[in-house]
Amino acid sequence: MWQRLVLVSCLMATPALAQADTAVFASVGTRSGGEVESNAPTTPGCTSSCTYDTVSLGSGTSAALTVSVSNLPDLDPDTAVELYLSQSKHSLDPLDSGDMTVSYAMIGGVKYFPSAGTSILPYFGGVIGGGQVKLPQTSDKLYPAIGFYGGAEIPLGKRLAARLEARWNGVIVTSESGVLCVNGACAARLQGGVVSQWEGNIGLGLRF
Repeated sequence: MWQRLVLVSCLMATPALAQADTAVFASVGTRSGGEVESNAPTTPGCTSSCTYDTVSLGSGTSAALTVSVSNLPDLDPDTAVELYLSQSKHSLDPLDSGDMTVSYAMIGGVKYFPSAGTSILPYFGGVIGGGQVKLPQTSDKLYPAIGFYGGAEIPLGKRLAARLEARWNGVIVTSESGVLCVNGACAARLQGGVVSQWEGNIGLGLRF
């Protein structure tokens, strides 16, 4: 998955963007939300129309990298194109399946809302791309993902800035594609629909 992310990053740095402004933000935060189903039926021996226990993902620490490109030709000067790469790990107690890793690789746009009398920049954005929800030793399957976020960017100098941010991310799965298996043995499965996660983070960025 991360090889794809490096390729996208390189595409964003083509000569056509030579006159654009680029900023790179590294951030950490807390991510929560999302549920899986135990693969064992609630009623032992059930073979049809079975029900399954729901297990919520525990809160986990997230780490992210955001590449923001602004001052692009033909775009509003208060907008930017952003590449968002993030990963977090979550416990699945009481399932004895190891931690679940959730990764996102998404690209989209952000709108800043400058205000006279302050250098703090509120912003709101949306992204779309891919997400992974996997247990140890499961395949690196990529699902469609979307996200929305907002926050404030605080200048700390000519090239340095901090971000305070809240995000909602969602991985889109179906019951058929959401089974998490290793060598034919399935420990848990994703519920069909959207696996929703919320996070709050703080980041530090450098503009080039």
